[in-house]
Amino acid sequence: MSAARVVGLECLRCSALFEGAAIFTGCPRCRDRGVAASLSVKLDLSPLHGLTTDAFPATPRSLWRYRALMPVTAHPVSLGEGATPLVHLERLGRRLGFPRLYAKDESQNPTWSYKDRLCSVAVTHAVWRARRRRRAGR
Repeated sequence: MSAARVVGLECLRCSALFEGAAIFTGCPRCRDRGVAASLSVKLDLSPLHGLTTDAFPATPRSLWRYRALMPVTAHPVSLGEGATPLVHLERLGRRLGFPRLYAKDESQNPTWSYKDRLCSVAVTHAVWRARRRRRAGR
């Protein structure tokens, strides 16, 4: 299966793109203007064109099942994040006029937070960078 390609880091506020940069302090352009702004990984998803859910493996039952969509290629550091169930909120949905209203049950994650997914990807990337730097003798 092909994988998404990291294009760079994109500012969520001004849309500036930083290619190949390892910036961990937010957008430098916005920071120069006195505004804090986060960066997001911008991916080229064109290699995945036509991909269906059938193409993903059944295991692991975690966010790493979708590794082809991730901005990291290293061996995952994981406590089993993801694969949290959708819970049908039937009564609330009926009351609000949304008969198919669902919510994710994040209590199935290690710390009961949706942030566990982000942390798994971030720690995996940090471990990969540390190993790469060690091999390069830095």
